[in-house]
Amino acid sequence: MWPEGEAIVRTLLAARPDDVENLLMAGTGQILAGMREREPEDRVVRFRAARPHLGKAYALDKEDFRPLYAYALARSVEPEFPTDNDMTVLLEARALAPSVQENALRAGLALLKKGRLEDARRVLAPVINNPHAGAFAAQARALLAGRSEAEAQAAAKAAEAEEAAEPASPPRPGAPAQPAA
Repeated sequence: MWPEGEAIVRTLLAARPDDVENLLMAGTGQILAGMREREPEDRVVRFRAARPHLGKAYALDKEDFRPLYAYALARSVEPEFPTDNDMTVLLEARALAPSVQENALRAGLALLKKGRLEDARRVLAPVINNPHAGAFAAQARALLAGRSEAEAQAAAKAAEAEEAAEPASPPRPGAPAQPAA
């Protein structure tokens, strides 16, 4: 997060410390800033700084999956990740928003790291079998095939590129003509 952005977020939090959206912005802002850090130690510092904001956001709204998802992401830099608590957080985020495919991917990946292949299959199956999942399905298939996270992300990028290169479907007979762009 840029210093100016951090100053704005601090001002918002000072004015409304119990606002879930402000807390989410503060937490996810730290995660995004951490993702841009070049040094792993700096990334860890940012990810750890996100956690109190995300924990408080969840405490204020236990029906919102976003604080849980982001909290688990912030925990992912720790060497012991995923702990049993991390698994609980990921699976609760997925239970709160089962149609959010990122939830299933993160939970499935964590289950695989814990050696729980059958549980991972169950969590990832809806993503793999979703005809609109595209890159998410490719990533899930790669993970279940035993590929690394980097290889699974490469499979997702390849699927995105393939989707982007596909020509548009031809118009249905009798459908009105589309104006030229």
